[in-house]
Amino acid sequence: MSIDARLNKLMPALSAKERAILVLRTWKEKRPQDPEWRRSMPSDQSREFNRYVTLMNACNLHLPLFITMVEQHSEQMWLRLNWLMTLDQFGSALWHLGALVPAGKHKLAERAVSEVFPIVELPWDREQHERSWLNVSDKMTQDIREGVAHLWDEVNAIDVVLGEVAMELEGEDPLRPVMRGVLEQARRDLKLLHEFFSGKEAIEVTQPSEEALELVRVYFDKGVELYDRL
Repeated sequence: MSIDARLNKLMPALSAKERAILVLRTWKEKRPQDPEWRRSMPSDQSREFNRYVTLMNACNLHLPLFITMVEQHSEQMWLRLNWLMTLDQFGSALWHLGALVPAGKHKLAERAVSEVFPIVELPWDREQHERSWLNVSDKMTQDIREGVAHLWDEVNAIDVVLGEVAMELEGEDPLRPVMRGVLEQARRDLKLLHEFFSGKEAIEVTQPSEEALELVRVYFDKGVELYDRL
């Protein structure tokens, strides 16, 4: 008996879950499905099989919108960090240049930078300016730190939801390679940023907050509801 004949003989014995996993693997490998996987399926497996396919669709057609948003925001954190570093460098350089300005030229120097934002601090100016480059830099640092921590929390929540689906599918990763790559890129970016701003202990936190987990689950569940209606 040929291999194809033996496989065809085994088709009716496949469970709904096994059929769904076969479908998922063809999605991930960009191969056509074997029509026999569905054609040979007993009618009493249809509901369970469709439930697995709905979960897979929610992972690959709806949740990717959220994953892409997290990845794009992670990239923005790098841009903001570069902006912060540039601000720090220019602020420090202008301070040192200011120290070279003779006393008779102080008023001219103040007028030259009077319209600049953030406010350039000059060595002889003892006034505290709310919008000085130092205060703006401190505020940017805090905002980036909080943003990175928030995104790290969301990546951990995505992991939990995907892990729950994987458990339904005998450990099979429900994400297609492209979206898995997007998620892992966000993880790499955030790992470096989170460690830079909050220390090594921060990246060891892998359990999401209840708020982040609820957000991802709500988003995922909306995808499930959508594909349930199709």
